[in-house]
Amino acid sequence: MTKYSGLLIAALPLLGIAFFYTSNPTPPPIQLTEIEATSVKRNASSTQQDYTTQADQARSNQVEETLNKNMAETARALTPKLQKMLIDGLMNSRFPRYQLLFDSWNLDSATATLILDIIRERESRSLAALQELNMVGVSGRKRFAEEHRTEKGYADIQMIGLLGEQRFKEFSKLEADMKIEMKAHTQKILNNLE
Repeated sequence: MTKYSGLLIAALPLLGIAFFYTSNPTPPPIQLTEIEATSVKRNASSTQQDYTTQADQARSNQVEETLNKNMAETARALTPKLQKMLIDGLMNSRFPRYQLLFDSWNLDSATATLILDIIRERESRSLAALQELNMVGVSGRKRFAEEHRTEKGYADIQMIGLLGEQRFKEFSKLEADMKIEMKAHTQKILNNLE
C-alpha cells in the first residue's frame, strides 16, 4: 500500500486537471461578424505588441543600466596617470610607422615633431572626452560623438596645413590601417580570454 500511496499523491494534481477538462465541455464557438473578428485580431495583435514593446523596453533599460555601471567603473579606473600611460603607449607603438612615412617624405624634424604633437593632443582630448562619457553614462553618447568629431576635424585641419592634401591622405590611410590592426589585435586578445 505504501508503495502506491506515493504515486497516488504525486498523480492527484494531474488527475484533478484531467477531471476538470473532461467534466467541463468546450463551449460552442462564438460566431463573430467579420468586423468583430478583425477587431478581436487587431486587439490581440496590439496587446501582443504592447507586451513585446514592454519586454523590449525592459531589456533595453536593463542593458543601459548595466552599461552605465560598467562605464562608471571605467571612469573610476581611468585615472589621469593611467590616461597618460595609455597615450604614451599608443604614441610609442605608432611612432616607428609614423617615422617611416615621415622619412619617405624627407619631412624635416620640426614638422614631424609638430605632427606628433598634434596627434598626441588629439588622442589626449579624445580620451578625455571618453572619460567624460564614462562619467555621464550612456546618455552622453551624442555629446561624445560631437566632441570626438570636432577634435579630429581640428587636428586634420592643422595637419593638412603642415603636410598638404596628398601627404595628409597618405597619413590618414596609415592611421586607418593602424586602427584596423589595433582593433583586430584587441579582438584576438578578447577571444583568448573567453
